[in-house]
Amino acid sequence: MKEGLNKTSSSAKRRARTRSLIQLGGLLELAGTLDVFDIPLGVDLQKDISVKNNIAALFKGLLELNKLTKSSDVDLKLWALQGLEAFKSRGLSETRPLDKQKEVIM
Repeated sequence: MKEGLNKTSSSAKRRARTRSLIQLGGLLELAGTLDVFDIPLGVDLQKDISVKNNIAALFKGLLELNKLTKSSDVDLKLWALQGLEAFKSRGLSETRPLDKQKEVIM
């Protein structure tokens, strides 16, 4: 019986992780990062050799961002407030910015 519970728990954890990774990809798209690094949607980033350098450049940029955030010059609380303002200025929900916006037809 316990085995079944562990399987379900493990499966739920995998689904939650996958959902988080998809949402992080959505944030990269919203921020325009994919455009900056010329990474098209719909390609297999592991198999399509034509985007190898683009992916490597993005990875290096993310490593630099990681290093920057550990600096004493960075205030992550301020970045959070500015990020919320950026969501609002783009007409996105502060609590669910990745939700698809419904087009309002007048």
